[in-house]
Amino acid sequence: TYHAVHGSRVDAYVVRNVGFLKNGLGQFLTIGSGDDGALSIDGARIIRTDFGCSNGIVHFIDTVLDPVEPDLFERLESDGRFTVLTKLIKRSGLTKVFQNRHKSYTVFAPTDEAFTRLPEGTVESLLSPEKLDLLSDVIRSHILSDIRTVAKTRDLQPLGTAGFDARNQYGQELIYRRGESGPTIDGRVISSADQVARNGIIHVIDAPLLPKRT
Repeated sequence: TYHAVHGSRVDAYVVRNVGFLKNGLGQFLTIGSGDDGALSIDGARIIRTDFGCSNGIVHFIDTVLDPVEPDLFERLESDGRFTVLTKLIKRSGLTKVFQNRHKSYTVFAPTDEAFTRLPEGTVESLLSPEKLDLLSDVIRSHILSDIRTVAKTRDLQPLGTAGFDARNQYGQELIYRRGESGPTIDGRVISSADQVARNGIIHVIDAPLLPKRT
């Protein structure tokens, strides 16, 4: 089931024009292309495309795909660039949201370096008992309760699609733009997009998102 995409015939043309495919387990398989133009899926080289069958299409690959994928929290914790973020997530009591494998999320993840852009003492203040409500709002400001990729994806609307707001769990709309220097979300540069986890997508950003309290 991990190797199958259900519901439609996904030919080589489609594969070349999307960033992901959703398999029969509901997980995302990442499409890549080498310097020689050869396609890959989750790192496996596609060695033959469009072998027609009565009930679909087969693409042959050179290795078996590994169905073991970390959840969002495991992915962030093992990366090494998000020690501040994971510490704040634990302190906020929202770890289970990032571990929930029954739903899918988009997470904008500021790196440790990104947190240095905040005024001195901000992180320490967020960890204090009297700031737990604010900390929860900060963490929820980085989460969307659906999948919003940067790359094109079948059957899903990517960031920046007209008529589809990117509204975080705090309730505010995040503005996505694509400029000469690359994509941004609410003015934060997305330095690395579309990192796949078992229950969602991670976009790495260069500064934290803050709740707009009025």
